[in-house]
Amino acid sequence: MDDAGLARGEDFVRLMDNVEDIRRCRQRENVRLLQELAPHLRAARSVERELDRQLARRFKVFRYLRDDELGLSRIIADLLNPSAEHGQGTEFLEAMLELLPEAPDASGSRTTAADEANKAAAWKKRFNRLRSTAATKIRVVVEREITARRRIDITVDIPTEEGPFCLAFENKPYADDQPGQCRDYLKFLARTYGGNFLLVYLPPRYRMPDKSSLPLKDRERWKNHFFVLPYCHEDALHEAEHPSDGDGEALAQDAPSGDGARTADADAPAADGPSLADWFGKCLVLCDAERLRWFLREAQLYCRQQFGDWTMTDTEEGRLEKLEGALKRRGLSLPKSSNRWPQWADAERRHRDWTAIVPELFQELAEGGGDISDYYVKGLLDISRKAISAIDEVERENGASSASQAS
Repeated sequence: MDDAGLARGEDFVRLMDNVEDIRRCRQRENVRLLQELAPHLRAARSVERELDRQLARRFKVFRYLRDDELGLSRIIADLLNPSAEHGQGTEFLEAMLELLPEAPDASGSRTTAADEANKAAAWKKRFNRLRSTAATKIRVVVEREITARRRIDITVDIPTEEGPFCLAFENKPYADDQPGQCRDYLKFLARTYGGNFLLVYLPPRYRMPDKSSLPLKDRERWKNHFFVLPYCHEDALHEAEHPSDGDGEALAQDAPSGDGARTADADAPAADGPSLADWFGKCLVLCDAERLRWFLREAQLYCRQQFGDWTMTDTEEGRLEKLEGALKRRGLSLPKSSNRWPQWADAERRHRDWTAIVPELFQELAEGGGDISDYYVKGLLDISRKAISAIDEVERENGASSASQAS
């Protein structure tokens, strides 16, 4: 290599050395800048958290413009999530955990006050560090898939000293139980979390799952890992019976509470015990942001309006029983956990899976009608004929009864 080539090589080495020096200098400057910014960022995050707590600035009620099962699950899951936009940290999750007892007994066996106190103390101790737990370490999932056919509506993974604890929810405001559903969820949770889990069942009003979903032997087996939390109690009082100062506090305090005994009977109502409406009330009391307090008041009120039998008198209950009997004699009956007409009861199997036929039905309606729409229209007309006949029968009977009493 000639002198010129050597010179170019030496220039290149010096250039690379200069580049490395510049890189190291910039790296030191960046580290120093980050070190200087760190306390400012921490302060800014603290201010952001406080603003969120006081104002819930990111909270948008219009995200929740649906009240089907998935929409309600999303509301519950977001409120339980410390990282969600409500800005209240772990307050709502803590309120839920305080509402749920340790080792709820679904067998109906009696326990002493000391037993209950020990359970409550053990339950509280398990989550005593929850508030200091980083929000990002608590994982909330909606529609968690466990098999190709099974999804748990909500799961909340909580780190504890005993390992990860899963608080799971099966949301049943409208739908009927599926065969083996709760049993499959409990088996999955046991495999995944050992004994560190609780499955919370959310029916409209207190009831155990159908025996096909959770057989009696499984209720006994999983009694310490299963709890029923209804949306509302059947004895919830009408809103007009509660004086309110306009801030919702009376509404938040009026639901039953206590260590209500549970029974193994699927249809037996609970005399007392917590409800989802109670939880919304607890969250309302704890919440610092007025925008969010308004939403929580509405959520608690919704549970009672949608799922509570507030205004039904004894006379109306008697009339409803007569109407149900008249409908049944005409071949119409409503499932206990549903308020929808069973017009699909005698349908072909292809008409039972609504999700599967929606594309076909959409195309059919675009073309002016067809077999599917004809089936539902004819079914609705058949229900109407039978229902009108049943209503007429009950009204005639009530009219005759009123006339005889008057005379």
